[in-house]
Amino acid sequence: MLERTDSFLVGREFDSALSSIMFHISILDAAPSDGRGLSLCHLLTCAANILLSMELYDHAKKLATLAIDETSGNHAELTRAYTVLMKLEHLLGDVKGVQEQFSKALVPVQWHLGPIHPLLCDTYMTMAEVLSDLGDKTQAVETLQSCVALVRDSFGKTSLLYADIRRQQGLLMLTDEPTDDQAIIGVLEDAFSVYEKHFQDPVDDAPVYKDYAAECCYLLATLHTRISQATETAYGIALNGLSLRKEVLPPNHEDIMKSYLQLGNLSRDLGEHYRAVDYYKLGLVILKHFRDDNHIDQIRSVTQAMLQLYIQTLPQEKHNIIDKTLKRFALQRPRFALLTKPESAEQSTETPSDAAAPASENISDESALLMFATKKLFELDPIEYIDQLIEKTELEFQDYRKQYNLNFTDTVRRTNAGAPSPQHSMLRSSSGRFASFSGGGTFSPPGSPRPLSPMRHPTLFPASPLSPRSKGRTSFNQLDCNFLKSSSEEFTFGGQLAAVLFLVDHQSKQ
Repeated sequence: MLERTDSFLVGREFDSALSSIMFHISILDAAPSDGRGLSLCHLLTCAANILLSMELYDHAKKLATLAIDETSGNHAELTRAYTVLMKLEHLLGDVKGVQEQFSKALVPVQWHLGPIHPLLCDTYMTMAEVLSDLGDKTQAVETLQSCVALVRDSFGKTSLLYADIRRQQGLLMLTDEPTDDQAIIGVLEDAFSVYEKHFQDPVDDAPVYKDYAAECCYLLATLHTRISQATETAYGIALNGLSLRKEVLPPNHEDIMKSYLQLGNLSRDLGEHYRAVDYYKLGLVILKHFRDDNHIDQIRSVTQAMLQLYIQTLPQEKHNIIDKTLKRFALQRPRFALLTKPESAEQSTETPSDAAAPASENISDESALLMFATKKLFELDPIEYIDQLIEKTELEFQDYRKQYNLNFTDTVRRTNAGAPSPQHSMLRSSSGRFASFSGGGTFSPPGSPRPLSPMRHPTLFPASPLSPRSKGRTSFNQLDCNFLKSSSEEFTFGGQLAAVLFLVDHQSKQ
């Protein structure tokens, strides 16, 4: 029956576990002198703990109080009952009550069994949790230290219980605005060394211990980097932690993702950019499974860090395309920056005249483009996306040049077929030399108005020189070629690449 009760508790079947405990109490009532029976105090305390887990606080308090009332003298079992009352007082927000029950809990065991006994372990651990929850981290660490000494003296420094408490002590020290990182390293290394000795134990709990050991590795790698810049040492520890986590956790577990990202950061610090990109990519794949508000900013920052490094690893020919794209879309970057500022609405009157125009006339395309590029970075593999953009941006630019040359040839042919008079040709030539370029945007010098679609641009698709619209010609190399949309109203590859490059650079400066 006791084994069944334990199995119910493991499966969080509290109703069944409570029924089993109450059945034991009935047996004890029927045969109080049976030597096989458990003490009433123990059974009532177990039932109170279960009721506490079921959030039936009034019933839990009644049974815990009954356990104390039914037990004569300073029996050690009373400590468990007082521990239940400690938890209840904490849940009810009574700090003074917690302290009183803690003091009462220590007395029975220390009087009955001496100052060092494993039965006190749960009481110390509970008090440490309460103090931590109340924000008194320093006192919680001191309470845990008493528990560490108790377990060490009871079971030695090689027990798994000792390792568990040392690990929890290290975690608590980390959250207490640590001033002595070296001391925390000593605590976590102590815990890991004990866990490591039990990796080969033929027990079902071995995966749990490996997971705890991996957590120690993760924290140790962070601490080594923080206090001594020992990046190579930290990398080796973090790699060991990842190996342990991959043994015992599912492939898409959040802790594995954290290890990948940690190794990415360490590889970056070591100057191993290719390796860092690989780790970031693996971590990002898992991270994108957690599309809640808590992870969106992390997805964005990891994507930015990965693309920054990836761009540095590109060959020179791709760097040339990126540099050319940045130059072509230089006019758009101030508009992109305006859109990413929370106070952009208040600043709009202080920006240049083109940026001060109404959003629907001035930055709607840029705004839509930034949202489009961000969405693509979330939906696709960012590296594959930027590779595709670089390749297609160059092809797109070559198409612009071809179209410009074809239209230039066609315009000359139609001009010659028209055979204008020498006087008209001279006037047209003079007009072409001194006329200002009035085409809108993308194939225009810096400072020009809004970009147009390539299908609407007067220079790429010029009118006849005899047309009143004709005001001369600018060579292709003088043009910006910063189209945001194609003739089909889709965003151009060059525009997308410019937006991605802005997002990577802008986020890194925040």
